[in-house]
Amino acid sequence: MPILKISSLFRASIILICYYIITFRLLEDLTLINRILSSQKIQTSYNDEKFLTYLPHSGFNNQLISLKNAIILSYVTNRTLIMPSVIIDKEITHSGFDKLYSKLERSIIMKKARLSSCSHRTNETTNIKDFCHKSNNHHEKFSMMYWDDLLDFTTLKKRIRIINRGHEFNHESLKKSFESIFYIKENSRYGYQYFDMDNMKRSLGRQYNKKFFISKFKSRPEKLIHFGSLHGSRRVNLDDKKNKEFLNEVKESLRFNHPELNLCIERIINELGGLKNYIGVHIRTGERKFGDEMFRIQANNTIKTILDQVNHYFLNERFNNTKCQHPIVFLATDAKNPKRTFRTFYSKFSPCIFSLTDFKHHLDIFNNIKTYDNYKLKKFFMPLVDLLVASSGGYFVGTDKSTFSKMAKEIHDFQIA
Repeated sequence: MPILKISSLFRASIILICYYIITFRLLEDLTLINRILSSQKIQTSYNDEKFLTYLPHSGFNNQLISLKNAIILSYVTNRTLIMPSVIIDKEITHSGFDKLYSKLERSIIMKKARLSSCSHRTNETTNIKDFCHKSNNHHEKFSMMYWDDLLDFTTLKKRIRIINRGHEFNHESLKKSFESIFYIKENSRYGYQYFDMDNMKRSLGRQYNKKFFISKFKSRPEKLIHFGSLHGSRRVNLDDKKNKEFLNEVKESLRFNHPELNLCIERIINELGGLKNYIGVHIRTGERKFGDEMFRIQANNTIKTILDQVNHYFLNERFNNTKCQHPIVFLATDAKNPKRTFRTFYSKFSPCIFSLTDFKHHLDIFNNIKTYDNYKLKKFFMPLVDLLVASSGGYFVGTDKSTFSKMAKEIHDFQIA
């Protein structure tokens, strides 16, 4: 056999061995939730505690919507929420239950593999099947952090029990922790729509395929109910007064509490003239993301509509501002160069219109913040700053059908209530 073939075969064997070693270590390296659940498996056999969990996907705003839906379902079903970590930067797109689990597990395996084995030879490998090949660079963007490092759960934890799943999505480990699991597996993006009253007259949302009454979960004997996706702002429908009150409590109490994030926002708001003393605007152009054709097509109409609304506020409201002849505008956007993209805005309101690019000096506070696996978080925090500054104005005007705008409007409304 030629030396070249022996060398290639030997290298392939080494790569395969490394992959299985890393996989095996991942299975062994159980996170806190697995250890907790292992002990709980014994303990819960003597009590009635039951659990609920789900699989996250897509961008941060969509993950937050899923989390809120899971919190509501945990409350209504009286189950402990096993809360997945936040996925950072690398977007895991929606898939059916099994495929989504596979994506999440593979991302973790590939990230660990590249960190442990590829730093010295990423640029050398030519074999595309090698996990160190440059085609797999995107796996290095995958990281996670706990939700309670970002949000304040103090109030909600008085109403429901919440435990962190940890920085893993190992299905086999989870199955070993429970003697019985009831799965809700959907293949479409909007499969089930959940209702809290069996006699609810409300019709099924046009996006969804089937009604599911939450009362059916209450009688399930399994220790764990495992959902796939819970994304969808209309996924859970509440008519019961007590449940609706809890939903408002979730919206009001689940505030961002990351110290550097809050300090950065406070500094920018002060430069804008103070809380509620400016108009927050969000324009989504879709120019940075594949699949956002709807926003790109409607961009001009969106800009005109928002401009009309901002003008309305100018004419009908007074702002406490001595530096400008009209209210200050803070523009949150996905546009790379807002001053060029929104010339109409800037020509009309300059020099009193600002975007995040005008406050780069405040973003340095995130330079040294990293995740557990040493991934830098500055890029992750920037859109959160955009969101929270825009929602802290006296008025907020957003883009139709944008989850960012919906979230900003919700935060804004509770702040001024």
